[in-house]
Amino acid sequence: MLLTIPRINDYRGGAALLGLGDIVLPGLLISFAARLDAAKALVQTCNLAVINARGNNPTTDATALDTTTIHSWYKGYFYPLVLAYFVGLLGANLGVYFMNQGQPALLYLVPACLGTMLILGSSWYHNELADLWKGPPAIQTADRVLQAMRFNNSRRTLTTATPGPPSPASPASPATPAETEMIPIQQEIS
Repeated sequence: MLLTIPRINDYRGGAALLGLGDIVLPGLLISFAARLDAAKALVQTCNLAVINARGNNPTTDATALDTTTIHSWYKGYFYPLVLAYFVGLLGANLGVYFMNQGQPALLYLVPACLGTMLILGSSWYHNELADLWKGPPAIQTADRVLQAMRFNNSRRTLTTATPGPPSPASPASPATPAETEMIPIQQEIS
């Protein structure tokens, strides 16, 4: 499968070709980066909720804390990798332009994306290159949190009240609230 992108102002009617592998292989790394950033955000949100529930933090508004600490684009991996993918595509197109022949895009995309991941992972800010290789603890913790949330949601029940059987003293007369016995009914919420 190929994406064919026509060249603008090309009198010969040429086109740039981008293969499926040029999208999928770097896309796997970028999707891993997005999952890692989302897992870190979830773990940080849960930690802030625990701190606020214990009363250890003077700020009780967890959303105010989340927006300043989680949604900064330069603190994660996803946005720098998307930018690196763009720079790699730009490099591939410049290679085609200057060499006047087709170039494999992965030759430019892999060093740009993987190099960015390695540089960010080993930087003083993140310093988690070994964790990226083994499997980040944030992803493992987020998986456990989500599994616990799914388990709690599947076990949650809704209790509603329905009137019980009519009173044997007067079956024809309408029952008063004192005579009606309430029976709880449990229904599973999916």
